[in-house]
Amino acid sequence: MLVVVDAARSAIATYRVSAKTGQLTLSSVRQIGPDLQIDNYNSGGPTPQEIRSGFGS
Repeated sequence: MLVVVDAARSAIATYRVSAKTGQLTLSSVRQIGPDLQIDNYNSGGPTPQEIRSGFGS
């Protein structure tokens, strides 16, 4: 699996990579802006604040 993050657009894309051929297949693309506005998750780190700081917000 290959994950591409576009920090400027707050978007993420995931691709599947074939082990046999090396061919890339797009799996999904989505905006993550709403995810970065969450104040708390029901889990440990990284916290939303730590994620936001990685995007320069």
